[in-house]
Amino acid sequence: MKIFRCLSMTCCVVIAVAGLGSIDANAQGRSLGVNKPNLVPNTVFELDVRTIRGPMKLTKKFLKKEGNVLVFRNAGRVVSRETERTTENLATISYTRSNGFVRERYQPHDGLLSFPLYVGKRWELSHAIKRGKGPDRRAKRSCHVPKFEQVTGGYSAYRIQCMVYRSDGNHLREVHDYAPKVGYIVSFTRHKGLNKILEWRLLKVTRP
Repeated sequence: MKIFRCLSMTCCVVIAVAGLGSIDANAQGRSLGVNKPNLVPNTVFELDVRTIRGPMKLTKKFLKKEGNVLVFRNAGRVVSRETERTTENLATISYTRSNGFVRERYQPHDGLLSFPLYVGKRWELSHAIKRGKGPDRRAKRSCHVPKFEQVTGGYSAYRIQCMVYRSDGNHLREVHDYAPKVGYIVSFTRHKGLNKILEWRLLKVTRP
């Protein structure tokens, strides 16, 4: 340990500097945490998506903020064009197709993220899911943040692990990485049992 003393007529400040070079990403994530993102309208996220239907490219354009709701425009091979609404925490509220049909709605939201994020954080949220004109179903998402590390693409990100317990018995296991400097999730995987049913990663961010 090195101790530096600053003396003056009015104060004496003692600053201790100890092992700064040994602070790792987990320690930084645990002590600092990160608040919800502040996205700029017309920011575009380009994603490489793999589903059971095959691969596709998906673009998510942040359009605007309506009160406490963020509005995105999604477009891709399977998703021709639809509007996604999320909370300020990027938790999905609904997907609405261009003809006004609400494809999927979560009440209050899907609980995907919870800010501030920090290593060791845990949260749970019970919510209703409605797909199209089908009946409401219930689910509970239980998540925790085990670490803060460099992930694929060179991003420094919080690793978030979730279990989704659904009333229809189709329980899901999810892992996603949130990068504070990007302000978005940079990779996501979802498993049902031993099968990977959804995976995507961020390819590019274009800011206005």
